[in-house]
Amino acid sequence: MNTVTDLDQRKRDNPKGYRLLTFMAMLYLTADLISAALCYKFVRIHMLFFSAETLVFPFTYAITDIIAEVYGYSIARKLIWIVFLCDTLFGLTTALLVQLPSPTLELQHIYNFVFADLLRGSAGEVLGVLAGIFINIYAVSKLKILTGGKYFWLRSIGSSLIGEAVLVMISMPMIFLGKTSSLHDLAVLMLCSYSYKIIFAFAAAYPATLVVRALKKIEHIDTYDYNIDFNPFAIFEKDALFE
Repeated sequence: MNTVTDLDQRKRDNPKGYRLLTFMAMLYLTADLISAALCYKFVRIHMLFFSAETLVFPFTYAITDIIAEVYGYSIARKLIWIVFLCDTLFGLTTALLVQLPSPTLELQHIYNFVFADLLRGSAGEVLGVLAGIFINIYAVSKLKILTGGKYFWLRSIGSSLIGEAVLVMISMPMIFLGKTSSLHDLAVLMLCSYSYKIIFAFAAAYPATLVVRALKKIEHIDTYDYNIDFNPFAIFEKDALFE
């Protein structure tokens, strides 16, 4: 297995491109759009109160952890920005098209009720994720160098807990303030969401480790991010996303 540190080495080792990166990217985009669509679907089970998107969104962190570990920080960073662009286009297009007249007023009310705040949810999510998910992949990549590539499961758990905490603190007040019946409900929503994400991070660590091992064997790479710019806004590098 080759240790990949730069684009030229990737091209020499993988002249035909990556075999499963596109699939991983589509999984990430799918989880992200499902989360956006279900943002304001609230669920209450006894003492638990949460948004349905909470059940899906942690998959985006697990997937980006895997991509950063296998393909490197640069590709994970570029993928995040592309998904954010798709997320924004999804929110804008839906917000505009839902205003087109429906055959019946009742049907129009239904669409307005379901999709009227989709753009707000997407915007709030993007701001929180920009902070949280970049902290997440930065920690995975930097700690990989410090640990010599060991303990992915531990790096994934630790980075996810920090990144998700940032996401919850930034995004959820922006998205849900005024949408819950009280500040108490908002606090419970945030607590339930983060508690689930903690459980998910631990539960997903071992399966994610197996996926990482399989991808490294299939792709014949193991990327260490030496001498790269970790600036999340440095997205105009020469490496292509699906190189």
